[in-house]
Amino acid sequence: MWDKVKLTRPSFRDLLWLFARVLKASPFIAAVWITLVLINAGAAAAQLLVLRETVNTLVDADLMSSAVPWLVALCCLFFVEQAVSTFLPLLREQLRIRAGFALQRDALQKTGKLPLEAFDDEESHNLINRVVTGGDSSVVQLMQNGLNFIEYVPVLLTSAVVLGLISIWIPLIIIGGAILLRVFEIRMGSRVRHFEVENTRNKRLADYYVQLLTERRSAAEIRLWGIGETLLQRWRTILAQYLRERLHISFQNASQGIFQVFIFVAISAGALLVTSLSQGRVEAGLAALVLEALRNITAGMNSMQYFVIGFVQHAGYGEDLRRLLEKEEEEVAPETQTPSPHPMREGIRLHDVAYRYPGANTDALSDINIHIRPGEILAIVGENGAGKTTLAHILAGLRSPTAGHVTIDGIDTATISS
Repeated sequence: MWDKVKLTRPSFRDLLWLFARVLKASPFIAAVWITLVLINAGAAAAQLLVLRETVNTLVDADLMSSAVPWLVALCCLFFVEQAVSTFLPLLREQLRIRAGFALQRDALQKTGKLPLEAFDDEESHNLINRVVTGGDSSVVQLMQNGLNFIEYVPVLLTSAVVLGLISIWIPLIIIGGAILLRVFEIRMGSRVRHFEVENTRNKRLADYYVQLLTERRSAAEIRLWGIGETLLQRWRTILAQYLRERLHISFQNASQGIFQVFIFVAISAGALLVTSLSQGRVEAGLAALVLEALRNITAGMNSMQYFVIGFVQHAGYGEDLRRLLEKEEEEVAPETQTPSPHPMREGIRLHDVAYRYPGANTDALSDINIHIRPGEILAIVGENGAGKTTLAHILAGLRSPTAGHVTIDGIDTATISS
């Protein structure tokens, strides 16, 4: 039986599990990408230190020639930074494409092996829908935001550590403030994630209306019964409500984010100013280092805010994917079971068959007794929801009755191998 899905915030276990699968999808590209990220962070730190010495040399030296080595070193570091910045997006895109393909492939393969009960339960069906449709959207945004975030973290840390040349309290204040901001941003992203999960059914219904209005096989019936405007109005209602609530959450997150970043920058700049003034005379190179490091940190914090919110918003895809891949597949009949009779002699019999869908309060079928002889043609007719499709599934062996049993030539189908 398919277990119901409990919606929770994505845990670090899910994120680490997903990150491991991303690295496994393309280990060589992942290794090169991580190496370049570390080189970029080291170049950023070295650039700050060389900038300090360059400015001090230019201010104190009588001859320009004494500053040439520092200027050359600064240009070399700038070249390294630009070269790495050119290759990082290419590697990031390759990693995203390869990992995205692997994750979507695994999800589709798993979906094809699930029992039909997985699609009967509403929450389980929503889970499958989020994973399969998210292969083209959520997984792309998740990896893009996650990889960008990882690229910014080392640069932010090295800039904060370099500011420790002024005072040990500076990097502690910056790193502590950055962690606090990330906590608030995770809450923002979780707010969006919860909204998207709650609207899974409505989004699926809106997509279904679009499918009915645009596909060839349904166009004739839509026009015959004149229900096109009704379907369009239902689609408008669902989409309008979704967009209204989604924009409200986005505005709420944006306003909170701007305020939080402003407070962080104000506290960091104030701490730098107070510490510098307390030391009396501040050398020109150190002032240049502080300004450049503060610029790097501010730019990094602004970018990371966007990446973290987007990452957490789609991070539930990792939780959904893990839960889907860990679910039990449809049981394969053991080799010891009885082979299916061929050709049939007595036919198929249903003995007091009943079937109830998971989570339902009533039976879709009850007290069904049928005998279908070999070669006999049987038409199943009835009103909508009478159980015609369910009965056909039981006859075809796609579903097992919840009560009663089915026999072929007197042999219970539960003992017959597929």
